[in-house]
Amino acid sequence: MQTIKAIISFIAFYFLAIFQVSYLTHFKIVGGLWNPVLIAVVFLNFFEKKEDKSGLIIGALGGFYLDLFSPYFLGFFTLIGLGIAFLIKYIRPFLDIKKFISFVAVLFACLLIFEIILTLISIGSGFHFNVFSIIINLFAGIIIYWILKLFNVFAKKKFR
Repeated sequence: MQTIKAIISFIAFYFLAIFQVSYLTHFKIVGGLWNPVLIAVVFLNFFEKKEDKSGLIIGALGGFYLDLFSPYFLGFFTLIGLGIAFLIKYIRPFLDIKKFISFVAVLFACLLIFEIILTLISIGSGFHFNVFSIIINLFAGIIIYWILKLFNVFAKKKFR
């Protein structure tokens, strides 16, 4: 089961990264970009079982694919993905994962950390802190959360 999950993650994150770097870069909203790879890493780490450790692999995999298409040194986004996965694993026992506010708080913290690290690493090249990137990704994460919750409710209903 773990190998199937790893293979599916490998393929899905590849296509998410291709979609992000080839298509979504053309749709900047006040300089902010949607980052579906980061949102997927947060989702999968937040909602996986406590004893499952595949979220760390998923964080590294998502970061690795972003590294392949980034101008930064190789391993930069991999370290960020692993760091975000470790952060979620560390603070998750203190949160109630069934509460929406817990998810939003974790997503916001991860987006803020990602944006701060990205700003600090590229401060010499003119890149600046972009609040709109956090807002876009936060709204996208909230919308995806509610869509998945809606599908989960419909999946549990018995149809006659």
